[in-house]
Amino acid sequence: MADASDLPTDSSPPAPQAPAPRERARYHHGDLAHALLGAVRELVERDGADRMSVSKACRMAGVSTAAPYKHFADRNDILRSLCDIGFDELRAAMQAAHDGVADPGEARVAEIGKAYVAFAAANPGLFRVMFGMKRELISPSDEDYGLEAKACFQVVIGDVAEASGLEPGSEPAMRLAIMLWTFVHGVSTLLIDGDYEVTEVPVNTDALVEAAARGLLQGGPPRAG
Repeated sequence: MADASDLPTDSSPPAPQAPAPRERARYHHGDLAHALLGAVRELVERDGADRMSVSKACRMAGVSTAAPYKHFADRNDILRSLCDIGFDELRAAMQAAHDGVADPGEARVAEIGKAYVAFAAANPGLFRVMFGMKRELISPSDEDYGLEAKACFQVVIGDVAEASGLEPGSEPAMRLAIMLWTFVHGVSTLLIDGDYEVTEVPVNTDALVEAAARGLLQGGPPRAG
């Protein structure tokens, strides 16, 4: 039997408690920027960079509209930071393709090119910001201008030289690497813009890149001038 002291003295039901107010998501320093950039990236892919709304990204991330400007100078600064992420991911994808082929040569160069195209296909909005809006986001006079793209380019230069029998770092090797970059970037742009849809035959971009790598490496670099 229960002791009387354990029994309620008031038979009326307890008053319902008011629901706790919904708290805004709280972030550690740096986490807010990460969450905001994730939302911005989603909007860039969905709506395009031109239509990306910072206030909408704030709502998606659960932060105030003033919060981004504790971490970023302005809208362009947010997009510049997103570009940094994109170039890091692109370089990592190209490096992984390099590491995935043990023997240097045509196959490795082709895999790096295919990784480039695959990144563009998976991130078309981000890819357009990275390459199409660069001059809007950073001045050509800035010491960091072009460094991210150069880091990606460096991944393939040595492999192109080795596969073609050219001296690493030489001008002919550089010209050949530029030709390959020009080709895979063109394929990437045509693919994400839907321009291949006008062709009357199916387009296999992997096969295109493989054929280009084979033809360029066997044909050698273009003449200077």
